[in-house]
Amino acid sequence: SPDYKDFTAAVAALNARGVCGAVTFNVFDGIYTEKLMINSIAGTSSSNTITFQSKSGSNAKVALEYPASNAYPNAVVTMNGCDYITFQNMTIQSTGNGYYGFPFYIQKGSTHNTVSGCVLRDKAMYSYIFYIYGYQNPCDYTTIKKNNMYGGQYGIYSYGYNYPNPNQTDLVLNDNVIDSFSSIGVYTYYSDNASYTNNYISGSSGQVEG
Repeated sequence: SPDYKDFTAAVAALNARGVCGAVTFNVFDGIYTEKLMINSIAGTSSSNTITFQSKSGSNAKVALEYPASNAYPNAVVTMNGCDYITFQNMTIQSTGNGYYGFPFYIQKGSTHNTVSGCVLRDKAMYSYIFYIYGYQNPCDYTTIKKNNMYGGQYGIYSYGYNYPNPNQTDLVLNDNVIDSFSSIGVYTYYSDNASYTNNYISGSSGQVEG
């Protein structure tokens, strides 16, 4: 039997207790209708990482989803000052037809986080698949790789203004498909030392700005 019945229970335990070593959650096949708030977790580091991944290794067999709404912000996964978290090999999506439904909202100085090998969908009208908001609290070292992203007004929106200190830095976008967005595929503003490699970007405008 599983150690935790769903993502919410696992995240609650992490938020409450922290970690003392590397932790991996192997997620059973299924659809999980939840929204997650991952706060700063005690004990995380470059060696004490936290990974959520499909147990089968297939991103089609695990879906984490939550309906879009007219309340702002509304995200499936909010990274709220957490570090060294990875989501890999699953589907993460907003559903329904509300205004806002970010699959990922990264804020409050969350650093060294990775999303890899996932399918990401956003059906909301005024939303982004990744909203990386580092205003005066940069979310550095975010890695987004080998994902298939569909929908959203923007595929990836990164804002990292941090005057007089260094701006948000080291955003890595590698080997992604960013498709079917309504406005801009990738928008980065006040982002230093970003790396974009081998991404396929196709939408109504096909734009990359930054």
